[in-house]
Amino acid sequence: MGPPDQAIDSAIREAGWHVEPYRPGARPELALVLDPTAGVAAIDRDVLRVAWIRDNPNAWLAAPWLDDLDLVLIRSGIDDAAFEAVVGAPTRLESAADLPAAVADHAARPRLAIQIGPATWEGAGHWGDTAFARAVERAFRRNGWATSVLVDDERDGPRARDADVALHVVGVRQPPLHPGQIHLLWIISHPDAVRPERCDQYDAVFVASDVFAEELRLRVQVPVIALHQATDPRRFFPEEGGPAHELLFVGNAKARGRPVVNALVDSAWDLAVYGTSWRPEILDPRHLRGEWIPNEALHRYYAAAAIVLNDHWADMRDEGFFSNRIYDALASGAFVLTDDVPGIEAEFGGGVAMWQDETSLRTAVERWLPDAAGRKALARRGREAALEHHTFDQRVATILDTLERLQPGWRGRDRTGSGAAAN
Repeated sequence: MGPPDQAIDSAIREAGWHVEPYRPGARPELALVLDPTAGVAAIDRDVLRVAWIRDNPNAWLAAPWLDDLDLVLIRSGIDDAAFEAVVGAPTRLESAADLPAAVADHAARPRLAIQIGPATWEGAGHWGDTAFARAVERAFRRNGWATSVLVDDERDGPRARDADVALHVVGVRQPPLHPGQIHLLWIISHPDAVRPERCDQYDAVFVASDVFAEELRLRVQVPVIALHQATDPRRFFPEEGGPAHELLFVGNAKARGRPVVNALVDSAWDLAVYGTSWRPEILDPRHLRGEWIPNEALHRYYAAAAIVLNDHWADMRDEGFFSNRIYDALASGAFVLTDDVPGIEAEFGGGVAMWQDETSLRTAVERWLPDAAGRKALARRGREAALEHHTFDQRVATILDTLERLQPGWRGRDRTGSGAAAN
């Protein structure tokens, strides 16, 4: 999409490809995107979507669909650090003549399909599971995998069926398991909805809680591995530019609000809430500052707040699941005040402050809000723990080790089984 120059056109034709401008509704094998303003949303998601970035990197980074492409190629001379935070592992090209080989290399890589709960892509952007899956995708791509994130209406599509490995992030839906694949399940939430008979259909089950993993091992026959949530330090890091709220909560309302917000809504502190389903009867509209913060901007909001507030769903708290919000906020350099979950102090090296009830929450805010130096010291400790122990690169390394145990040779193998797949 976008006019190819003569060098690109010649290289593609010499590789034996038929070339024509993209037309809406067409189903080519590959769509080559050359313009950051292109209407990529019109391309069928089953088509291999490749971007070649030759200039104007800032315009490409501003494209909202960049992380949804399958392969991003970058001309030598362009700094790829910013692109790593968006797509995981861009591939460098010296010239147009290298383009066919780069596409062939991508086709040889092992394929992973990450299935998440949103029904369609129209609403997926506001799901936390989508940001989680994108971070997993970027880490797998850095390990040489061709990776796709799929929503529910793609559960039976070509990408779901053609994957070598399917990773299902447990949620409100249960996607089918296709034959001929390695099937992995990662339970990051809703432990009350987990059924042992479902788990036993997978080759291995990952659980974001030591407590629940131990319980599940007694009820299922397949391997169960504790694998907590994590952060992507390429996306979450201290950076100025966010609004300076005293108290910040980023999350959607439940039927009766959220405990951490309900306890502070009548206080005189500057409480800022961002999220959906916050009705006037559960939250004074003056506290609602927006329904959505783009994931790529969220770290600046966390870093600018004096205190980032957190609470957990009751079943997650009872079963020892830690909110992903904590990992991201700590990586951003934020001071986090969260409800107490067993094991949370050890998880973050004592780098978070905790509350147990409404009284202790208000007491904690009174204690910490005027103590900027104390908040900074605790936040530093929490960030060190997050970066040392809780990154998606580390989590994906565990998944790859598990794949190696299930089928020796998977780590680094291409689809022919004969060589390493890497950038």
